[in-house]
Amino acid sequence: MTLRFDKLGVVIAAIAAYAAFLAPFATFRANRIAPGQARSILEALPATAGPLLMAIVIVAALMALFRTPLMLRLAASVVALAVATVGPRTPSSTCSQTSAPGTCATWWSRAR
Repeated sequence: MTLRFDKLGVVIAAIAAYAAFLAPFATFRANRIAPGQARSILEALPATAGPLLMAIVIVAALMALFRTPLMLRLAASVVALAVATVGPRTPSSTCSQTSAPGTCATWWSRAR
């Protein structure tokens, strides 16, 4: 069995590598007006969740990089997206008094 690269998979793996290692994962800021400080995946997530997310992204990128069965690629990408979106939530007690009701439970407010 020979390992062959997929043309589109090379692009997807490059984007995944950039997102995992170089791009900021979250921006922490004191309030919605102050400029934030960019944090990587390992800085933003807890000690066990950060490396786990990095490992899952690397495995999904390798599945996209090589010519693997389509169902395996689909499963790897669904798992990677599910793990990336289901992360630690911000407790509602830390929401500021000025935020609208119900906004603290939304996914974009995790990095407060």
